[in-house]
Amino acid sequence: KIEDYRRQKKLLSIANKNQYNNLLFHENALGVFTKNSMMIWKNLDNNKTILAGATIYKNQNTYDNVLMEITNHSYKTIYKQRVPVPISMWKFWIEQGANAYFFNNPIIEYKKSRVGVFICYEQLLSYTYFHTMLYNPDYIIGISNLWWVEDKSIVKIQKRSLKLWGILFKKDVYYSANR
Repeated sequence: KIEDYRRQKKLLSIANKNQYNNLLFHENALGVFTKNSMMIWKNLDNNKTILAGATIYKNQNTYDNVLMEITNHSYKTIYKQRVPVPISMWKFWIEQGANAYFFNNPIIEYKKSRVGVFICYEQLLSYTYFHTMLYNPDYIIGISNLWWVEDKSIVKIQKRSLKLWGILFKKDVYYSANR
């Protein structure tokens, strides 16, 4: 889609102008990511790595809500959402919508660190935190896509939840959300 192309070009520009080499962008920042998307990211500065949310379609009806790792020469899915929002995203009674990976990837390996990842709704569930903390991550990150939220308090709730779980388990927390 043209919107995804434009969005990714804008993120590329932001990344290349940014002083930091490792950047975290929000849930679904990339939109639908395909192999063709890498044509855009070949222009990413050599020393930069992007972590960003994306949608990866498995077929016409189902998709994965993921966290991607992108450099100027490679990309990979490093996390698949364990618990998408029931009913609006995850439609467990039909083969349609987001896939759920309840017991998969409680942590990821990123730059020689063990990292706990929480995408949007997962930041509100005790299960995902306990599941992740069993594997003792070095730090935790959260990403959210909050364009649909009229009540702006959800941003504060998610951020506060991540922060409190980080304090409880003595973990640094990094968070990215759009508004």
